[in-house]
Amino acid sequence: MKLKLISVAIIVSLAGCASAGTSHAHPHRAPAGYWKLNPLKCPDLVEDWRDRRESRIDEAYDRGPRDVREDIRDRIESRRDEAVTYCPPSAWEWHGPQYRPQIHAHRPVKVRVFYNPHRNHYYHRHGGKAVLVKW
Repeated sequence: MKLKLISVAIIVSLAGCASAGTSHAHPHRAPAGYWKLNPLKCPDLVEDWRDRRESRIDEAYDRGPRDVREDIRDRIESRRDEAVTYCPPSAWEWHGPQYRPQIHAHRPVKVRVFYNPHRNHYYHRHGGKAVLVKW
């Protein structure tokens, strides 16, 4: 008797979970979209990319002791420059259905973008969380 009761309870709870998963698909709900950072419109990110390219080329050809010290100083300056980046609001593009300001999120305004050299990606802080910046 207990086994039948437990089986019925499990089936009912699974059915409830399955219907809860589809309850969010409301026909009148606004379609989602998101803001995506376009790095080509952010001058700091373009400058960082050019500095990395120049450093790779420079480190590949000159290996003298004076140039090695210069490369180390250049690498330190590049990391300090990449640590915090300010992107203008025009660098953010809307992806998704037609943007409607009364429904969708507002365009990010002057976001500080941080670079994590260990994981080689950019992120920004929103509240207490780090949000990965993809492009």
